[in-house]
Amino acid sequence: MSSVSVSRSRAWRCLRRQPRPAARQGLAAGRGPPPRRQPHWRTGGGLAGRCPCASWPTTSTNRYTGPWDATTKNPILLIGTRFDPTTPLRNARLAERRLGNAVLLIHDGYGHLTRRDPSTCITQAIGSYLVNLTTPPSGTVCPADRLPFDPDFG
Repeated sequence: MSSVSVSRSRAWRCLRRQPRPAARQGLAAGRGPPPRRQPHWRTGGGLAGRCPCASWPTTSTNRYTGPWDATTKNPILLIGTRFDPTTPLRNARLAERRLGNAVLLIHDGYGHLTRRDPSTCITQAIGSYLVNLTTPPSGTVCPADRLPFDPDFG
């Protein structure tokens, strides 16, 4: 097993063992864990705060360090959402420029690309990419199927 695999498996093993911060407090007080309301990674504190073993120093002799602009045999499909506060569209455009053979498909929607803000156009493009390895033309913008304040949104 490579050192990368070993370090990843250690980190994930550590993550599975660590209860959420609120659960640790409840357990310490003898109350038991609180009801699960949201995934543990959204409770704050960062990965290192909940899983100190994730920062163990490791090395890998077979880690890929570039070049990142190599032209691949098959195209790379990138999908960016126009109004995503977590991963801004400008970062997707930067990734498209840096990768050698990438096409950016823009979802004209809100937040992360999820089933809460669907786009039939995006779904079809993903299907074509996975089945036929074809990408839409560069610059394609796919509309969201719903408006943000639509009663069925999210």
